[in-house]
Amino acid sequence: MSFKISDIHFEVSIQSIYPERNALYPTIAFNLKFSNISSIELKINPHFNFRLKTQDKTHYVGPLLFDKPSIPLAIQGTYAVRARLILNHYGLKKIEELRENGDININIYCEVDVTKYSEIVSCTSQLEYTIAKSDWVEKHLDAYKYKEVVLLEVQKIDFPNFAEAAELLNDAWKKRSMGQFSDVLVDCRKALEFTTNAVKKKGFITEDDEGKKIPDWNKFLDDKDLGDINGTIIKKITGFLAPAAHHGKTFNIEDADYALLITYSIVNYVMNKLQRSAR
Repeated sequence: MSFKISDIHFEVSIQSIYPERNALYPTIAFNLKFSNISSIELKINPHFNFRLKTQDKTHYVGPLLFDKPSIPLAIQGTYAVRARLILNHYGLKKIEELRENGDININIYCEVDVTKYSEIVSCTSQLEYTIAKSDWVEKHLDAYKYKEVVLLEVQKIDFPNFAEAAELLNDAWKKRSMGQFSDVLVDCRKALEFTTNAVKKKGFITEDDEGKKIPDWNKFLDDKDLGDINGTIIKKITGFLAPAAHHGKTFNIEDADYALLITYSIVNYVMNKLQRSAR
């Protein structure tokens, strides 16, 4: 790729692209070469954005971060520099969806501020590069441990009439992130209690063998088999979330995840049905 404005003339090329194996996050590393064709010294400040090309459009992914923000170019000189694109596993998943089992077709939008003497000139261009699908799968995805990461997209629970349940679950997610695993179970139990009470308040109520008022899941789901299954699941999970079930135990992240994901599923399932029944 060549930049040429008046007496400014330099080129940028991609020498190689490879996975950064020691990075905490999935990181694509770029070895770039800047070549000064001009007869004057230049200082380059690059601002490059990585974009993914598909058949119908170009998708912005993120900025390239350069090891050096300013690149000095002597007359007829060259300069090798490294840049990185830092991803997360959600971004990697979206790239995989857009790739559709094909090559990675890269478009890098390049905006450059060039200093000659004391004058600054801005110019733009684009770089194109393709990572063959075999290299992407065997080298990059393997280095990023992509197949070892399970991505679960959990929709936000947003029911205005049942905001308390959503707040309790959101709080539970935060406590999970802070390592407060026992508090996660407390919030999940409260969210489940709120949900079962909401069902009873809507008139779906019956009594158990001891005369205690409980949700009538058969009536709520309009199906005896589903009602029996749902009622049993919720009863058992409520028992799991009770402090007495874990006397003397130290909770870990697996306990928190188990509680969160099951409680989320129940609350989301029941609240959706309550919303529909109210229409």
